[in-house]
Amino acid sequence: KISMNIVAGIITAVICAGLLFLSALIPQKMIQDNCYESACYFAERETYPNLKKGYFFTRQDNFGDCLMTHISWQIEEEEPVISALKAPYYTEKSQGINYNFINAMEQELAPNTEHARYWNGSMVFLRPLFVWFSITQIRIILAVVFLLEMVVATVLLSKTIRRGECFGY
Repeated sequence: KISMNIVAGIITAVICAGLLFLSALIPQKMIQDNCYESACYFAERETYPNLKKGYFFTRQDNFGDCLMTHISWQIEEEEPVISALKAPYYTEKSQGINYNFINAMEQELAPNTEHARYWNGSMVFLRPLFVWFSITQIRIILAVVFLLEMVVATVLLSKTIRRGECFGY
């Protein structure tokens, strides 16, 4: 049983890495317009705004989304494996990530920093989505997907509870 779990883990890691490298093959030109629209969006916004003033749980993480969008933009399709693992982006310490991103796009600045310490698996979804959508549209798509998942989970859980298969009943 342990060896099956190890094999399953290795297969999962290979599939995840393969999908990441495949997403890195998407040419930068194909995502340029939507990434630029996203960079403009982030440049006009605070890094951590509260969508409803006074309610911390409405805080939006524009920093993380901007960073992942910036990394998605800076991936080089010529070296997809190395580039995807390095997760490169441009940064200048005196500016915020949102200004670094738009400056990198407008001035065609090469990446000078790596975000390799994390698994950036969201790029598997982001880079293909940036072919057709900007970050605001992607957020809406992901919100709809989340709501659908919540509905499905609620329906499945309610069926399980009604059958008495939950909580030892």
